[in-house]
Amino acid sequence: MTAPIPAPPIPTPPVTGSRWRLGYLLFGVLLMVGALSVVIGARFHSEHADTVRELRNSGTPVTATVTKVEISSGRSGGTKRFKLRYEQSGGRGAWVNCEPDPCPAVDDTVRIWVDPDDPYRFVDERGRLAVTDPGRNDGRMTMVFGMVMAGIGVVGLISLAVFLHTGVGSGGRYRAPRRW
Repeated sequence: MTAPIPAPPIPTPPVTGSRWRLGYLLFGVLLMVGALSVVIGARFHSEHADTVRELRNSGTPVTATVTKVEISSGRSGGTKRFKLRYEQSGGRGAWVNCEPDPCPAVDDTVRIWVDPDDPYRFVDERGRLAVTDPGRNDGRMTMVFGMVMAGIGVVGLISLAVFLHTGVGSGGRYRAPRRW
């Protein structure tokens, strides 16, 4: 008896063409945009936390009354906010967004810390800033966008590497030998 003849090794497919380089470039750019968005969002979040901490430490504590609650829906998800009325250094009232917490009811009292230099700038007891405050963007949505983009970039790069390694998607130029 003779030993069986071993099958020849399967050659790896040739990697030619610019579409693979374009794929690496595309997913690499998605990964970089995602990482940059996460960094920018983290910066916004840090500034938001610093503003809240600063107002809690140096602001004047005031009890405000909820005068109006507004919940609207729209194509972009709508808004949930409430209006506070208070008397402090000329400041009389301002809107506060409710998201993600539930809005308080009308005539409820809310403890706020008002900036002595700008009476329309304040933070409430849950860390929400007045709608007019430029530092109210806490960066959460920017970080979520960045994580999604970075995830797409990583999955794309891994998929592209697997496709290159296994020969999937070579466009018919490579066919593994048949074993009969």
